[in-house]
Amino acid sequence: MTLAVFGGAPVNREPWPRWPRLGERGPEYLSQVLESDRWSVSGPRAHNPTMNELACARFAKFCGAKFAFAVDHGSSALVAALLALEVGPGDEVIIPGLTWVACASAVLRVNGVPVPVDISPSTLCMDPDAIEAAITERTRAIMVVHLYSSMADLDRILDIARRRDLVVIEDAAQSHGAEWRGVRAGASGTIGAFSFHQGKPMATGEGGMVVTSSERLAEKLEQIRADGRRFGHGPIGRQHLVDVADTQGFNFCMSELHCALLMDALDRVEGENQLRANNAAAIDRYLFEGSAWRPVEAYPPNNKRTYYHYGVRFDEAVFEGCSAELVCAALEAELGYHIHTSYPPMNAFPLFAADRYSSVRSLPWSDALDLRGCPLPNAEEQHRRLVLLHHPILMSDESRLGAVADAFDKVARFADDLRSKSTRSG
Repeated sequence: MTLAVFGGAPVNREPWPRWPRLGERGPEYLSQVLESDRWSVSGPRAHNPTMNELACARFAKFCGAKFAFAVDHGSSALVAALLALEVGPGDEVIIPGLTWVACASAVLRVNGVPVPVDISPSTLCMDPDAIEAAITERTRAIMVVHLYSSMADLDRILDIARRRDLVVIEDAAQSHGAEWRGVRAGASGTIGAFSFHQGKPMATGEGGMVVTSSERLAEKLEQIRADGRRFGHGPIGRQHLVDVADTQGFNFCMSELHCALLMDALDRVEGENQLRANNAAAIDRYLFEGSAWRPVEAYPPNNKRTYYHYGVRFDEAVFEGCSAELVCAALEAELGYHIHTSYPPMNAFPLFAADRYSSVRSLPWSDALDLRGCPLPNAEEQHRRLVLLHHPILMSDESRLGAVADAFDKVARFADDLRSKSTRSG
């Protein structure tokens, strides 16, 4: 037998479920918008609620927040949250050392200073001890990220925030419907932020949501996302958004068409989340006892997990000399589906070097923007040994999941061949 990456027969030749996809009522929601006179949130007021109003109300109820505002991207949700919380020039925001680049770049967009901290090796989420150690007199906020399939330790992080008088932005871009002690992701922080990019478990192509239960912050967020405007109650056929301008705003609005896709996603999300969770548990049972692989774990209070990616760590002793990229390539060849490594640690992003920011070189905190020397040993180690399966694989029939287990088993059994190839290539 030969590994497929070296020309052998792959474990799987069947296609995997497609993503994104449209549900049963998706065409109906889209048709309602297309046949209306309103494709934008800033269109004329009509007799019926806008698709934006309907989707935001449903999403607020879904995640357990009082208020929700749809925005054009998940990154915009983070920026809106920072602006509403008045994070500004020189303010430090603690972020995870392993996360998507937007967490740091959003802080930079408001002229703040991102401060990466290391992660818990088991969950991949930020380590509360590292958060506490990173707090200074300039710290303004903690940006919590629930990563891949696990939630950060909200008990300890919220306690730290209370004791140190900090605000918490809960980045739940990957965690729609996940729960910590029965509370949905996004609802525990001061403000929660979500993404609906086409790869996310709730997908509208592009889009995001910002949520809060604070009426004061809701008034600011509504204006921030719409150039200082809010929904008004003027005559039918007149402009629905009216100028308030109590707060500097931006055009972060989500279109009515994207909100229609969000309505469709809300119809399906509970069932799809359950299917992914059931199949993730099945792969756990098939694969991991006594094997070369270990799944990403969750803290016990994370009583409901949702899966953006299914994360698997390999035993570095078994795969000694093999890079994570090579292990991913071997698994991908067996399964016929893109398998990839994690985000790089924040100190490895080439973007975060102080000399790239000409506009802030003269500012007193500019040296702090060079993240390359920030020590993140756990993030670096996990990046070296982590492989990720995108959630559509978890939407297969359970009978297909045996192929996943077979692929992992085969690649581990032929690790010597993989190592030999790696050595010859090097």
